[in-house]
Amino acid sequence: MNGVGALLMYVPGSGGGDDDSSGGGESGNGEGTNRYLKDDSLYYIRLLDVLSESPEPNVLIFAVRKTALQEVIQHLQTSADMNISLFYGDKRILETNAGAARVRGQELFTIRESGGAWSIQLEQPKAEIFKQSRRLQLFTYLTIVLSILLAMWIAWFVYIQILRPLYQLSGAFRLVKNGNLTHQIKHVRRDELGHVMDGFNQMAAAQRIMIEENYEKELRLAKSEFNLLQSQINPHFLYNTLDSIYSVAVKHGMREISDMVMNLAKFFRVSLGKGRQDFTLAETAEHLMYYIRVQQMRTAHFTADIELAEDTKGMPVLKLLLQPIVENAIIHGIEKDAMDGELRIRSRLDGRGLIVEVEDTGAGMPPARLEEIRRELDTITSKLYRLPQDSPSSRFFGLKNVKSRLKLYYGEAADLLVESEEYVGTKVTLIIPIRTEESA
Repeated sequence: MNGVGALLMYVPGSGGGDDDSSGGGESGNGEGTNRYLKDDSLYYIRLLDVLSESPEPNVLIFAVRKTALQEVIQHLQTSADMNISLFYGDKRILETNAGAARVRGQELFTIRESGGAWSIQLEQPKAEIFKQSRRLQLFTYLTIVLSILLAMWIAWFVYIQILRPLYQLSGAFRLVKNGNLTHQIKHVRRDELGHVMDGFNQMAAAQRIMIEENYEKELRLAKSEFNLLQSQINPHFLYNTLDSIYSVAVKHGMREISDMVMNLAKFFRVSLGKGRQDFTLAETAEHLMYYIRVQQMRTAHFTADIELAEDTKGMPVLKLLLQPIVENAIIHGIEKDAMDGELRIRSRLDGRGLIVEVEDTGAGMPPARLEEIRRELDTITSKLYRLPQDSPSSRFFGLKNVKSRLKLYYGEAADLLVESEEYVGTKVTLIIPIRTEESA
């Protein structure tokens, strides 16, 4: 028989076809089937009543060459380890790769598809099936790892190129806001953020220069006003003293004028002296006594007591710093009280620095006036740089002038405190910080 699917009609006694005496079969009215395997061909025999006119049984034989069928099935094989088998019933008719996977002892994955008595079975090692899955899994893992690395690189790039410069700018602005105008951002960038950083550095430098120039200008102006006020204090006091001399002359004749003039000359010799801006506390106390003696000649009903701690006598004090305080104590305190008064000046050292107290037992002041004075004094700080622009005739000019000079010369830690009780007296406390060079 030649060709795939050759059909032979076998009629016994006709002399055609192959003899079927060697194979088993079923006789009857054509409802049985027989199968013959001879040589390299596969035969399918079915008894049929094809020739109804013939009294003999008719047989339909379907023959297929096994190699040809195997070639057809082998096209379904996608792997060298795959085995495809053809079954008729439970009998394996042929297979493409007999026992290849089983010989290797691998676990097999089996699929069987049936169609009537015939069925086809596919066997393949599970490792072979999941090989592509593992490759896909490996590719997926690799993609995830690369994606994470790419995301980390992008985050690092964004931080280096954008976030870190912004953090630098933000930190620099905070430093400038807190008063550090010397800070400069160091960088080598040539992009837009680099231009912004350069602009910030230029702005901070320009701001620093402008503030320094303004500070020096204000300081020079304050110094000139300070010198002017010092010169204004002396004529103001001189007029009062001349008036005192006149009053004493009228009252007592010429006997006390010599003493008053002597004390007055000593006082002006110090206060009008040029060159020195400060004196020791002991020199200041001696200078104050000249002024106090002149005032005692004019107003005899008060005594004065100066008590300085030994460790404070050598401390430097700004010239004419205490004289306005003593003047206020005499004129606005003791003279307004009909009773004899007492003027006390004390000094000591504590954690704040040199403490000088000027206390009188004069008329004192009511709480409302004391609160008004304190409000006026609270407006004066070292950051104003300049002394008050009030005229000498304005309210509280003497106290405001002293506190302004304290703040300007000694800094913000210096202070002037006023305590008073009506009909009891007033105490003015000066807090003078000790400078490093002074303590050394």
